[in-house]
Amino acid sequence: MSYASLSPRQDIFYLHFLRCIAAIAVIAIHVLGPYRSMYDAIPYDAWFSAVAINALSRWAVPVFIMISGALLLTSAIEELKPFDTLFILEPDLCRH
Repeated sequence: MSYASLSPRQDIFYLHFLRCIAAIAVIAIHVLGPYRSMYDAIPYDAWFSAVAINALSRWAVPVFIMISGALLLTSAIEELKPFDTLFILEPDLCRH
């Protein structure tokens, strides 16, 4: 198979959609994080809502890692480059 016969990488809609939803969840984690330590400073309902949304948004970080891995794997497969062990180990082997 030649490189000329490969089609350009196709966008996968659900990965972009999931990444967008995960980005909103990560923003929620960062915005609501400080409220965890404000148990007595704010009303209980507000504290509980903030902690619950924060906890329910924790799925977003591993999803980002999995999406990044899927996109890297897809590009590696499409490029059809063989794995070069020497390229990975050369900096460690050449150290004095």
